[in-house]
Amino acid sequence: MKTTFKVIIVSMAIASCATIDLRKNLRERTVNYDVKEDVVIDNDTKLVWQRGHGGQQKHASAVKYCQDLTLGGYDDWRLPSISELKTLIVGCQTNTDACRVSDSCLSYDDSCYYTLGARIPVDPDCVCPKGMGSGEDKFYWQKDVWKGRGIQFWSSSFISGVFWGENIWTVSFDSAGISFAHKDNANIVRCVRGPL
Repeated sequence: MKTTFKVIIVSMAIASCATIDLRKNLRERTVNYDVKEDVVIDNDTKLVWQRGHGGQQKHASAVKYCQDLTLGGYDDWRLPSISELKTLIVGCQTNTDACRVSDSCLSYDDSCYYTLGARIPVDPDCVCPKGMGSGEDKFYWQKDVWKGRGIQFWSSSFISGVFWGENIWTVSFDSAGISFAHKDNANIVRCVRGPL
């Protein structure tokens, strides 16, 4: 038992060192944004984002808030998909394919997020150390772009699978963590439109 324990610790330490190097490189990356008063245009994805946010709301209210939003001369806002929301992450591998949760992989248990039988069931590539981002409050987003604070943001992407129908994928920008919440929880809403 002790030998196994030591091997696990060494393996985790080696993996952790590699991850830290990857995060250092990602932390230096900046996003190509055109920042306006009320909107942010991502020149890489061609998505237009609400610069502020609509506060904490249950998921159904968040969807309606975006549908009813008129901002920056646009009235075709919507809640972003999980893949779109991940593009706002800066400085962590969760915005890459390393974290397999995406519009094409929404299941909790089909190796998108949870590895059955694993010692650490949640994919470690779907989270970074809390409070080490380069944005305001050490969040994992581009500094000096977004108005308002908030930790866990809604996507429009429901978790697929028999038992998960009322849970929606989220991003927590304090840890760049890809997670989920029940539709009746209150999380932050930031709307998107496009791509242009």
